Amino acid sequence: MSQAIFSNDHFTILTSKSVQDSHNRIFIATYPAMIRLFEKFDPGFFDLIIADESHRSVYNIYGDLFRYFDALQVGLTATPVEMVSRSTCQLFGCDFKEPTCNYTLETAIEEGYLVPYQVVKHTTKFLREGIKGHALTAEEIAELEDKGIDPNSLDFDAQEIDRAVYNKDTNRKILQNLMENGIRQADGQTLGKTIVFARNHKHAKLLESLFDELYPQCR
Repeated sequence: MSQAIFSNDHFTILTSKSVQDSHNRIFIATYPAMIRLFEKFDPGFFDLIIADESHRSVYNIYGDLFRYFDALQVGLTATPVEMVSRSTCQLFGCDFKEPTCNYTLETAIEEGYLVPYQVVKHTTKFLREGIKGHALTAEEIAELEDKGIDPNSLDFDAQEIDRAVYNKDTNRKILQNLMENGIRQADGQTLGKTIVFARNHKHAKLLESLFDELYPQCR
């Protein structure tokens, strides 16, 4: 539909150079790009602002974008933030917890656009409890001592491990659980379309490396 109304010449990706292309009718920008450049526009430059993932707008300085521009603003989000101190709905001129339009998960499932989800939890003792020297088995203590490590020096809670340690064995178990228990396609063999959220790029590369190691036939 957009191609029928606008030619490609009317679109521009917002950068420090393209911000000067005021003849273009539609600018596309990420939040970080726009926050660096929004003051180069006149507050009345835009007639309409559409913000996807608009729940992010209530955090830190991103809200400045919507307070700066004098334009009709449409915020789209599946996870609005509604607290006394910050409200996605109120930022976009609606009453607290009262969006202009609300399409619920239940309605989307009922009308066939989404399917019900099922949460399957998988964890390990290592991730649940961390590493405590006093809780190690005799075999684990002996193994550490053989390597010159004092078991009593180990005192890491689960949160510390989650932040700082990328344990290969734990990540292997995560991938193995996915391949063994993941949802299958109609043939009962092929793994269904799956997305794995990693902590950061480094963690994603580790998961990729371990997956290739465990399942070279799937590369």
